[in-house]
Amino acid sequence: MNFDFDKMMVLARENPQEFERQRHDLLEEVIESRADIKWAKAFQSRIDMERRKARTPLGCCIHLYSRMWDSFYNLDEQFQRLLTALDPRNGNKTPQAEETKSLPSAKILMFRKR
Repeated sequence: MNFDFDKMMVLARENPQEFERQRHDLLEEVIESRADIKWAKAFQSRIDMERRKARTPLGCCIHLYSRMWDSFYNLDEQFQRLLTALDPRNGNKTPQAEETKSLPSAKILMFRKR
């Protein structure tokens, strides 16, 4: 991928149509390079939809930022539920918990770069 932020910033100010064309091409290049192309295309489609609905670019940015945090909190909530479900103190025994108990301890050595 050949991306030059400064060049794109100038292009956005001076030639918005060309900026959009190049932005689209760069996004397609990134999406096509992913193993999960179907998911990436769906995700980009949702972002594009939000951009079209927004009254201003800043409004779109704030809305997408808010959605990102909503997703993060949702993921964290699911992770916390999983940790609680797997916690041996809650009466749940997992093979991983048993294996951890039998592992020997080790001293960690710190190395400094000269």
